[in-house]
Amino acid sequence: MNSKKMLALAKDYGLEEVSFAFLKSKSVAVSLYHHEIDTYQNETVDNCLIKGVYRDHFASVFTNKMDEANVRKAYEEVKLSASMSEKEEKPIIFAGSPKYKRRNMFVKELDETPLDDKINLIKEIENKLEKADPRIINVAGVSYEESSSSTTLVNSKGLNVKKGGNYFVIFADVMAKGNDEKVKDYYGYAFGNSLKEFDVDAFVDKIKDGVIAKLDARSLKSKKYPTILAPRVTSTFLKVLVGWLNAEKVQKHTSKLEGKLNEQVISKKVTIIEDPHVKNFFFSPFDDEGVATIKKVLFDKGVAKTYLYNLETAYKDNVESTGNASGLSNVGIGTSFLMLKPGKKSEESLIENIKEGVYITEVKGLHSGLDTTSGDFSLEADGFLIENGKKTTSLSGIAISGNVLQLFKDVIGVASNATLNIGGTSTSSLRIKSLQVSGE
Repeated sequence: MNSKKMLALAKDYGLEEVSFAFLKSKSVAVSLYHHEIDTYQNETVDNCLIKGVYRDHFASVFTNKMDEANVRKAYEEVKLSASMSEKEEKPIIFAGSPKYKRRNMFVKELDETPLDDKINLIKEIENKLEKADPRIINVAGVSYEESSSSTTLVNSKGLNVKKGGNYFVIFADVMAKGNDEKVKDYYGYAFGNSLKEFDVDAFVDKIKDGVIAKLDARSLKSKKYPTILAPRVTSTFLKVLVGWLNAEKVQKHTSKLEGKLNEQVISKKVTIIEDPHVKNFFFSPFDDEGVATIKKVLFDKGVAKTYLYNLETAYKDNVESTGNASGLSNVGIGTSFLMLKPGKKSEESLIENIKEGVYITEVKGLHSGLDTTSGDFSLEADGFLIENGKKTTSLSGIAISGNVLQLFKDVIGVASNATLNIGGTSTSSLRIKSLQVSGE
């Protein structure tokens, strides 16, 4: 049954408004362990989320069969659930934005590449990692994951929009032994939407260098140190900071940035932009309520510029949605692609005048060690000692602690090494005035 017939059928059930989210996705995942296929998954999803308004109350239900009998059954469930709902929020069906950005993010080459070629690719990676360095004692796993998806939103007010794309992720996990006989592991990844552009040798070198750099690591004396955060670590803290712009958190008084718009809240060195129209697979022309997304500055030289809204929170504040609805069934607020504006100096330039400091490459224990409401954190970390402007000894068995908001207040430099991260961010290395490091 097509959407027009589904819309017409809704009138039989007294539904005042109705909307559909048609979801199609295909995913494949293959992992190797010691040259043998360890796991293989191939999944296809084709279903529809039906939302309806009955007597001024919302309800929704998923169905994976769009024939008339199942659609009628879904409408009965929507009507029953809506009639029992005690929610006071005003149900909103969005009619559509005047204009949407259009870009095809589906790469045929990736989809049409035979699975055997993809398996041979990770076998090649595994073989090269085993030979990359004699200190590598085990390739604990190499895996390939690929996903393609499309979302079509249609409703009774005339909305009819579609988006989709595909991408791959390759993971590798290796172990190496140092002169001290201690074994270290390193887990890295690469992602994209074109295998033709994937450089096997560069990926192998990245994984090899990552694990070798951790060998013969030591701890250090506990105190505050000038600190450099690698781009991937920057991304972790940036997401917490941006999370405080969530209008729902502001309205519930759980945001540290409540009442702080147009105020200097972090370092002037920091400018953060949300760009849903970026030319990669994070491109998103509309949010999960069908509102057109827009490029916007979130922090301009440290000044908080806007909260992030979906339709419900925007209605409460009597403003327009910023196109940040996230989630089709239980709608929250999220972001598409976040970009920390890179600085003009190289990472080496940020390090060169540090007499004694730390360079943090990895943090662990985020679920238990980082409070996203208060911003307080105490996290295990790996990295390097900085001595006389150079990265020297590898560090492990250390922890960094502080507060995310204070960390961004203490930024005194942003490097030029903008790096794309798997979580939908582009971040650079940060120089922090000082950070508490616990070690010996």
